[in-house]
Amino acid sequence: MQCKRFGKTDMKFSVIGLGAWQAGMKSWGKNYTIEDVMKAIETAFEEGINFVDTAEIYGGGRSEEVLGRVLRAWGDSIFVATKVSGYNARPGRIEKSLKASLRRLNRRCVDLYQVHWPPSIYTSLPKVARELEMLVDKGLVRYIGVSNFPRDILEEFMGYMRKYEVVSNQVRYSLLHRAVENDLYPFMKESNIELIAWSPLDKGVLAGKFKADAPAKYMDSGFRRVRKARGLINKLREIADKHGVSMAQVSLAWLVAKGAYPIPGAKRPSQARDNASAGDLRLDPDEVSVLDDLSLDFRYGDVGTIMPRVIPNILQQVFIGILGGI
Repeated sequence: MQCKRFGKTDMKFSVIGLGAWQAGMKSWGKNYTIEDVMKAIETAFEEGINFVDTAEIYGGGRSEEVLGRVLRAWGDSIFVATKVSGYNARPGRIEKSLKASLRRLNRRCVDLYQVHWPPSIYTSLPKVARELEMLVDKGLVRYIGVSNFPRDILEEFMGYMRKYEVVSNQVRYSLLHRAVENDLYPFMKESNIELIAWSPLDKGVLAGKFKADAPAKYMDSGFRRVRKARGLINKLREIADKHGVSMAQVSLAWLVAKGAYPIPGAKRPSQARDNASAGDLRLDPDEVSVLDDLSLDFRYGDVGTIMPRVIPNILQQVFIGILGGI
């Protein structure tokens, strides 16, 4: 597994990470068990992945709890990132959310604490920045990141930081979702802010799974976009056959070649092994170029903020509470 320094930090992350949304169970169907996903997480770590991402909202905290059970045996050798929900990213709530996450994760400190989506327009971004910096001063957080922040909000938020810096922005990025390349990613590169790519396989589409069989997939745009991507899918298969690897590995290796940190999920050990193996795959420049060309049409759209900012925090919280997490 290749590892490299994570931007402005002193951490060296594996170039392939692990997303733990599936450990929350609620949105991912019933074709696997908690035992399956715990074994998948363990396998990912055994295969050299040392960076895992979760969030308080995944399964209403269940993802963090499951991850915490596995982390007991791995100590500080695994870098852990979690996220405070956008509606909790406000003064007086952030530290409370963080401490609840730390209890579930069995950690005294989280390596990367991210704001899951931009807070509502009724929240003071400068005060959010102050509170996050305070958590670093208290030793509860090592580094501050954000998630789903478009350029204008990211740039504004960066301007409110006084003692520390934003080290990462976690956004959707894949061969079928390249909007981040239009404006946001160039700005992030100039600012030395790392890009963590969520849904790098478009919930299995880029692994060759074209059937939406779980709530997390039914409304996902990847299952619609792939209908217009026959040439791209055929080329993925061709490159995969050439290297003796899977389509998923080629899709992840393309993101690594772009400088991003993909965090695919895994519900079973076999998926975790396959994803981890992508860290050893280096695509030829011409292979990267042809995948660029065949996926160029998917640079349209915006970098989503998940929740409209005009919705007050309390209404966001009520909505997610009714769902019981995602």
